[in-house]
Amino acid sequence: MKPDCQRALLNLDREPGPMDLAHLAECEACRGEAALRERVRVELQRAVRSSPVDAALQQRVRASLAAPRSSNWRMYAAAAVLLIAVGSYWAVPWAENRMAESAYFRALPDTVSRIMRVGLSDHVHCAVFRKWPKQAAPEELPAPYRPVMSHIPAGYRVVAGHECKAQGRLFIHLVMRSPDEKTVSLVMARKQPGETFATSSLRRVMGVFTEDVPRFQIAGFEASSFLIFVVSDMGGAENEQLAWTLAVPVTAMLDALG
Repeated sequence: MKPDCQRALLNLDREPGPMDLAHLAECEACRGEAALRERVRVELQRAVRSSPVDAALQQRVRASLAAPRSSNWRMYAAAAVLLIAVGSYWAVPWAENRMAESAYFRALPDTVSRIMRVGLSDHVHCAVFRKWPKQAAPEELPAPYRPVMSHIPAGYRVVAGHECKAQGRLFIHLVMRSPDEKTVSLVMARKQPGETFATSSLRRVMGVFTEDVPRFQIAGFEASSFLIFVVSDMGGAENEQLAWTLAVPVTAMLDALG
């Protein structure tokens, strides 16, 4: 990472100076990271506000707040207990989900291709192990990518659409439920140098590329500047059919974006 990026990202959690703000105006990667941190901060605040707190604990904290000033240390201790209790309500499941996510990728066979791991990483991070405080609205999908909504087949229900980050990479991610309530991801990521399905040894079925991965079905295709994946809990034929259905309109949409 460049020194300017390191400084600007470090100061995001402090107070960005004029040089940092100028850098953010010019650096797309750092702007993306700043936007991600802001979303995380908002979600944390929302989670804390919506977390139930034990009534007995509330009474003890109020009693401590009402104590004489000479007992300020008790007030601080009580406030700390409250913060720990509220924070644990959100942090424990979050930590468990991150551990399960990491364990999944550690257990992946070496035979799973690098290119398929790209789409798999975002599906696992956002659609499987991530627990949202609220159901995300499809309208949160960035505007240039919203035309894809008109190509979702009948029977599929869109539950989330967003720009996100997994394993250091930015994605456009649409999460759906299939007619039988299986979880399905449409994952789009800009290509990095050398990334293409064309030179892979993956199976090609119905014009899309597929590979066996633990627990999920995955199919991929590509536009000129994007890799696109359909990852799901559905059967292999269903997953391939959905990928084939989306391949032409999604590729055309992404090619138009450049």
